[in-house]
Amino acid sequence: MKKVIDERQEKDMYVIEHYGFWIAFYGLLGIVLYKVIAGYSFLSFVLEVCLLLTLIFTIIIGYYKKGIWRPYAKASQKEYIMTSIITFMAIVIIYLLIQIVRKVKLTLYLIGIDLLLGLIGGIIVYILAYILGQHIIKKE
Repeated sequence: MKKVIDERQEKDMYVIEHYGFWIAFYGLLGIVLYKVIAGYSFLSFVLEVCLLLTLIFTIIIGYYKKGIWRPYAKASQKEYIMTSIITFMAIVIIYLLIQIVRKVKLTLYLIGIDLLLGLIGGIIVYILAYILGQHIIKKE
């Protein structure tokens, strides 16, 4: 099949698709977070979660195969730590929002559990980021 667009138009098309992808990604992430915080049954948004995870794994695997950490940074200890801190804060904030929306009385015990879950998530993300980062550094 013969191409009917030139290279400039093809580049423009890829830029449009790029922005469309990220708008869809963050929109889907927002919908999933809203449904989690609002207390919807998991079965009511399992397809959204599957699609979001597919997008996430596509990005991670694609970046890994091409040896890319992020467009504006290289894999480093600082990047692994920043990624794990952001994960920690996101988990803690989401759990606190869930408890506030569901009008659960916040006790020191519940806040401690939220912090512990955030810490566990941060550690897991740090380990995964470190492993992926080291493989990316070796590929360079």
